[in-house]
Amino acid sequence: MGEAFAGLLVLAFALAVTISYMAERYYSRKHRFDAVTYDVKLSCDELFEGEYFYLIQTLTNTGEVAIPMLKSEVLLPEGLQFVLPNTSSLHSLKDDCRQSVESIFTIPVGSSVTRRWRIIANKRGVYSTEDISMITVGNDLFGTSAFSVKMKTAEGVGDRVVVLPCASESIEDIALNAAYSGIRSAPRGVISDPMSVCGVRAYHPDDPMNRIDWKQTARMGRLMVREQEYQIRDSFNLLLNMQSLLIEKNFPQISAPSYIEDAIGICASLLDSAIANDSPIFMVANAPPTGKGDCLLAGDAVGEQLFCSDEYRRHDEVMLAYRMLAFLPMQISIPIEKVMDDIVSRPELYARGGHLVMVTAYLDERMLQFHRIMQERGYKVIFFVLSTGHNLMEVPPDMDVYYRPCSLGKRGTVYAV
Repeated sequence: MGEAFAGLLVLAFALAVTISYMAERYYSRKHRFDAVTYDVKLSCDELFEGEYFYLIQTLTNTGEVAIPMLKSEVLLPEGLQFVLPNTSSLHSLKDDCRQSVESIFTIPVGSSVTRRWRIIANKRGVYSTEDISMITVGNDLFGTSAFSVKMKTAEGVGDRVVVLPCASESIEDIALNAAYSGIRSAPRGVISDPMSVCGVRAYHPDDPMNRIDWKQTARMGRLMVREQEYQIRDSFNLLLNMQSLLIEKNFPQISAPSYIEDAIGICASLLDSAIANDSPIFMVANAPPTGKGDCLLAGDAVGEQLFCSDEYRRHDEVMLAYRMLAFLPMQISIPIEKVMDDIVSRPELYARGGHLVMVTAYLDERMLQFHRIMQERGYKVIFFVLSTGHNLMEVPPDMDVYYRPCSLGKRGTVYAV
């Protein structure tokens, strides 16, 4: 009788321990971090590629039980990296850059733990604190069951940082001038300006009498009039081809994003030099529209699928152009062939002033045909190409092409053809 009772007592004790263990394990998994608040701050809201900013993370224990050991792993989105001092070699001064870092710490009751990380922005884009993942690993009170929880900031609370693209250093010496921005001469009005005389021509009955050049008339023996011209500046038009290959196997995804990132760097340089020369400029790309800017192509089946910027006119708008590139989606919305067909059907919208510059990762026969048709209609198309053009054996002598070798983000030199 006594032995049976002792056995029941042991069984009851074991059952109680098991229930307590399971209850504690369940509570730890579900509610251990309910009293832990998580906050993330960024030290700036805008910077250029290659610059640094700081990420400040704070964990606060508002509960009544201390957290003896908490292991966390912070993972950054692609394009950002932690910059840590290199402790592996005393002879190396190069920083250790990585995508994630781990920490182990204790949080007493009513205390906070703050980590301040140095971050380098490697790629343009828009990053928010919601894109930064923090996984914490803890244990129950018995220390026998580990569990992980993804920490989140309070809903609706968070910072973001806009990483602006850097202009391509390899084309910084190629300024946009008359050949690109469309400066051309046109007849002047009725009021005469002696500084705008560019020559003489035979008199026409429609010419005003005050335009007659009597010295040249006496010399030539017939009525001659002064020919006057002045310069007007037309819009500069930029077309970015988001396709990295002639045939994108995973359309609308981009097969080689590094090529397109380099192309965006070229666009930044072209935008910068155009605005510096007071040339009105706007950019179109076969990327999904973001709703930013008043697209001049709206209302059309093709135009509605294009990323279209505002028109930039003044020196103080250069930062607006860089921000526009930062928000450019890394995706293809429509094949470039359809875009070129639409340009041919209404070139006056895409190539106002008679000029269009196309930045592309490759050059093919379809683009040569596009150039020929536009040329026949009085429009000039200039190409900036990131590859060496192996898929195009011969470029016509009347076609302006700038090659820029590109190898997974490494900047090269521009060669004019």
